[in-house]
Amino acid sequence: MIGSPKHDPAVLVNSRDPQQQLHDLQEVNAQLLVAGLRQQNDAEQLRLQIDFTTTIMTSLGEGVYVINMAGQCTYLNPAAEQLAGWRMADLQGESLEMIFLDPAPSSDNDGAEAESVLAVLRTGLVQRRDEAQMRQRHGGVLSIAYSAAPMMMDGQVVGAVISVRDMTQAQQLRQLRQEYLALVSHDLRAPLSVMMGYAQLLVRRLEFHGLTREIGHAQMMLESGLRMNAMIQDILDHGQATPQIDAGVQTPTDLVQIVQQMIDQTVQPNQRDRIVLDAPITLPITINQLEISRVLVNLLTNALKFSSPEQTVHIQVRQQAAEAQIRVTDQGIGMAPDDLLHAFESGYRAKDVDQIAGHGLGLYSSRLIVEAHKGQIWVESAVGQGTTVTLTLPIR
Repeated sequence: MIGSPKHDPAVLVNSRDPQQQLHDLQEVNAQLLVAGLRQQNDAEQLRLQIDFTTTIMTSLGEGVYVINMAGQCTYLNPAAEQLAGWRMADLQGESLEMIFLDPAPSSDNDGAEAESVLAVLRTGLVQRRDEAQMRQRHGGVLSIAYSAAPMMMDGQVVGAVISVRDMTQAQQLRQLRQEYLALVSHDLRAPLSVMMGYAQLLVRRLEFHGLTREIGHAQMMLESGLRMNAMIQDILDHGQATPQIDAGVQTPTDLVQIVQQMIDQTVQPNQRDRIVLDAPITLPITINQLEISRVLVNLLTNALKFSSPEQTVHIQVRQQAAEAQIRVTDQGIGMAPDDLLHAFESGYRAKDVDQIAGHGLGLYSSRLIVEAHKGQIWVESAVGQGTTVTLTLPIR
């Protein structure tokens, strides 16, 4: 039996049947033609894929740099060339130390920022930085933000892709905002200082005349002035790119007394009947009294603002093991599940409260203060069923 050419091509030479030889040659040619067409189609598909990827890279508005495992630049797109003036010919094969700088003024190591980028090659984890710097080709330094992601092949890191954004304009806007807030805060503090000065004078005069009840009222004016001054500082804190609030000086105090003081100072006399306080006689704790007072004012203000005048606000103070717990519960409009997810974000306001004045900073600043005290704060709510805000503080 004469074998098939695809199994034994040598048979074609030794075959004594010319017709069979012709048939076998035609079969081999057909197979080669099909294989050739498949290869041509694969090559065309590959070319189209490369063209598609290249189009994406060249169309991106963000700069894209590709580095190999040695940290050397192997590709940059047109946006990257325009970003800092470097061309492909300038950077190809060069280390990132030529481009990225350490943004810290006190650092002596220009490669520190590049080291942060190169960490993606060692760890295989995405590296992000919102504030970084890049050296420009013709001198000068560019403020940038970047994201470096690993390139994987067969489960191994073979390089990294770095996406870079120009943050110059954003940085200028932040600086202008800081300057504006500083001016506004200065102008607010000036008349406040005068008011507090006269309030202190009033306290001394009342003490001289022995008017005890009136002294208490004047002291409330002073304490409210201190809280207002703290709120002005809060404006400056929120004006920062990344607000930082620490617990500051902490002193021993009575948490129940602070809660009662904030009720007296925050709630108007004609609304005092709305407040129901459930608390022990005393609860000693060490905290920054001014900062925690700010939190209590925020929670009380929200509870009163988002409920109707006839609805009650319950405040519960308890000791739970080594923690103090405060719960503020209203019977107001409540919050939807989607809003609860963003309750502690800066500037976030629920979708159905546009008609109620506010800036969405109360819960945000409260979270920063509570967390600075190593405590926790959370919200429980349902639409039409009111809201409960709970915070815990360690007792030290």
